[in-house]
Amino acid sequence: MTRTRAFAFATLLVLGGCKATTNPTSPGLEGVLFEDLPAAPGMTLEKPGYGHKSPSGTVREYNEHYSGSRKLEDTKAWYEKGFPAHDWVLKGTEGSDPVTLTFEKRQEKVHVKLWNERGLLKVHVHTTGK
Repeated sequence: MTRTRAFAFATLLVLGGCKATTNPTSPGLEGVLFEDLPAAPGMTLEKPGYGHKSPSGTVREYNEHYSGSRKLEDTKAWYEKGFPAHDWVLKGTEGSDPVTLTFEKRQEKVHVKLWNERGLLKVHVHTTGK
């Protein structure tokens, strides 16, 4: 193998490793509730959470869906205070309805999307690698 090909191959491996932080062929995680991803009071888990962990176990690709009768602004404020108590750092907020909060911690980030639908507040928590 030439140096150029070896370098190109190594670069692809490195870049590919940055993007592919989870193991999609693993049996996955289902129904796990993580302590550092709390749900706002009064919100009900709609279906079991689902996703995968990286081979090292340090990065999750995980989804949780909640619904409830809370007000969007109150719930947004709860997440803005509640997630930092679990070492998440708020990195940004986009929109008003829907609103997406982005938090980061170590090698992970989490997007919390909140929106009103048919008289209920819906929340989608999506954890992934940075």
